[in-house]
Amino acid sequence: MKAPEGEVLDVPKLNRDVIWFNRTNDVQIKALLQPGTNFGLTNPAVEVLFTVVKREDKYKAKSFIETFVYRAGDQIGAWTYKLFVVFGLGVSGAAFGAVPFAAVWLALGLWLGRRQGQLAAAERREQPFVGATPHADGALALNR
Repeated sequence: MKAPEGEVLDVPKLNRDVIWFNRTNDVQIKALLQPGTNFGLTNPAVEVLFTVVKREDKYKAKSFIETFVYRAGDQIGAWTYKLFVVFGLGVSGAAFGAVPFAAVWLALGLWLGRRQGQLAAAERREQPFVGATPHADGALALNR
């Protein structure tokens, strides 16, 4: 920001304006980036988990996740932050309070990833390639 030489600045007003600018632009940037982040990271990860599930179960689970889990997570996040503020913990307290939840989500994500890998490997063993011919040594030769 550049002010004309000799102009008297109202520093408290300037401070309020800078704080307002940072808050509103942070919210706007998050609102702009969140759909792309969800589309680029979250959706592909969820879709990979569903590759080993029957089609009917997949659509039932996706509908439950998209309506209940996402909305409940958003609501619980909002309530939790307000609860931390009520107890006077503020933003840093909320960050420290979120660590156990993040650890649980990490453990759940690792378990789901391993389980998906196990199910995919079992599915590959059970269903040989279409057009594959088994050999005596147990290998499969693809028919082209």
